[in-house]
Amino acid sequence: EHTFPLLLNKELMFGYNNIIKLKGAIYMDGLLIRSIEENIPLEMIYLAENQELSQRSLIVKEISDEYIRAYCLLRKQIRTFRRANILSIMPESCPKNSYLH
Repeated sequence: EHTFPLLLNKELMFGYNNIIKLKGAIYMDGLLIRSIEENIPLEMIYLAENQELSQRSLIVKEISDEYIRAYCLLRKQIRTFRRANILSIMPESCPKNSYLH
């Protein structure tokens, strides 16, 4: 009787982790685009450059590979956020009203 070791090939592990990251990026891009097209507010947990966490409600205006520009409903102004610092993003759980920003 032959038993196989429970070790995973490192290339397989990297491949699997990259697929998970890719799926997350595609999901995030879809949310960002939907926010632009439909003025849908998103809730975001963000890690600032000073390492502080913040939770924001925002409506996305522009996206690039590295940044998003969005109307921040907390600060009531357009802000720029580094995409790599977005820890979590999802549709706002209960939108208060329609936003026209």
